[in-house]
Amino acid sequence: MMITYRQSCTVVGHKSLLFTILLQILLLTGCGVPSGHLRIRGNYAHLEQVDFLLYSTDGALSTIDTLHIVRGEFDYMTEFKGTSTLNILYPNGQNLMLWARSGDDIHIDGDAQDLLRVKVEGNEENRLYTEFRLALRDTSTTVLRRATAAFIRQHPESRVSTYLLRQHFLYRMPLVPKDSIQRLHRILLKAQPRDANVTRLGGSISQRYAMQKGNAVPDFEVFTTPDSLHHHLSDYRGKYLLLYFWAGWMGTPSLVHKQLADTLEKDTMLRAISYSMDVDSLTYAVTRQGRSLDVQTHCDFLSFQGELPKQLGITQLPYVVLADTTGHILSAGKDLSEVLNAKGVNEAELKKKAKAAKKAPEKGKKPQKTRKPRPKPAP
Repeated sequence: MMITYRQSCTVVGHKSLLFTILLQILLLTGCGVPSGHLRIRGNYAHLEQVDFLLYSTDGALSTIDTLHIVRGEFDYMTEFKGTSTLNILYPNGQNLMLWARSGDDIHIDGDAQDLLRVKVEGNEENRLYTEFRLALRDTSTTVLRRATAAFIRQHPESRVSTYLLRQHFLYRMPLVPKDSIQRLHRILLKAQPRDANVTRLGGSISQRYAMQKGNAVPDFEVFTTPDSLHHHLSDYRGKYLLLYFWAGWMGTPSLVHKQLADTLEKDTMLRAISYSMDVDSLTYAVTRQGRSLDVQTHCDFLSFQGELPKQLGITQLPYVVLADTTGHILSAGKDLSEVLNAKGVNEAELKKKAKAAKKAPEKGKKPQKTRKPRPKPAP
């Protein structure tokens, strides 16, 4: 599904203006959130004026909306049906997860100087996730996974459990054995048999484990600029290939682009395809002009609904996948430095194997025994 930008404050025509006024009157008179709508309001200390982005990856919002913060406050309302997990993207690249359903009135209370301590109220799931997040900030992956497993067993019916399983087991490295995450997934399936997100999670698990080190990257075709050519994975055999997924609307830092550009300049064995997840041509063009990344870039303006992101199970940005010279996965994850380190490890292993192969006797030949010289007879 195509996603387009829309600013939440934009009003078009007299009908839209009248509708907005009526909504404000209903809220001010205490009638609550109108049926078929969602309200999100917030207060941020130490914040004067800035814009946050609001989006969803499951299609619940057909647009990427802008939350306009003025004097630390915002009040947003939109037509909304069903339930969804929403994302607020801060200018520094951090995310805040929200659980929303039609008719909710969600309130956010935070401090711009410590965004990790933001509190969210408005329904039980936001309360549960806020408690989990605040209690386990700055903890290790092992502790987070133990807490997640305990949370899932205690709240198997909660959408928060689905998110935590995806976040702390599926996207964190190192991966746990596949049967461990499948056991937790079965608990969710039993408690939420009709939830489409829980069902889809099973497919995401299969895709993620297909991306383990040593597995082949699925073949793909992308149309890249500025060369205006179609590229296949097989075109890069003999070189290391980095697939770099990013989006200008997420405020991907230019520092990451510079790090990749510097690496490509020094490393003649590494090639890269930059895969933009932007959703409109203007944002894509502006981002390309303002970034120091001169590599082949693909953008079909389908964002997470594009064929390659769906094949690889991409739901977070930025995300990088590194393939070796034979088209097999070396590493994948959000941290560019960690993923690139896998190339150095792989090259060291190949050199070690090559050195051992030189010392080893040829196949079918027995190693020659060195004969000790016979002692000369005494005169």
